[in-house]
Amino acid sequence: MCGGDLLNSCDTHAQACYRLSSFYSLYHSSFQNAFLLVRNHDTNYQGYDYIASEDWEKSMLSQETINSLLFDGAKSYYSFQTDSSSCYCFDSGIDWTADQMSDYQWEQVRWFAKSLLEDEMP
Repeated sequence: MCGGDLLNSCDTHAQACYRLSSFYSLYHSSFQNAFLLVRNHDTNYQGYDYIASEDWEKSMLSQETINSLLFDGAKSYYSFQTDSSSCYCFDSGIDWTADQMSDYQWEQVRWFAKSLLEDEMP
């Protein structure tokens, strides 16, 4: 399992996308059971192009970009089963707006609640 935080603020937007897609290819070709988590540095990427400007929000990689580069277009939150457990993985999303949750975070909450109700694992 990879805990994310794959990017830093020294990349351009194009470099960040290249880094994520390269990592995805290497990671999934190297491990049979690969589980990736998206953390705040991945979703909230503040690139070199905008880091010191008023337009810093433009440098954020969109949820669609993250999902496309790291999850083949699937959601960045998911579950998987082991022999005796259900494991749930979440996308931490934006971390500087602690007073409100994004639509994507609420989508994960609803998915998790529904999944728990349907989960038959002990």
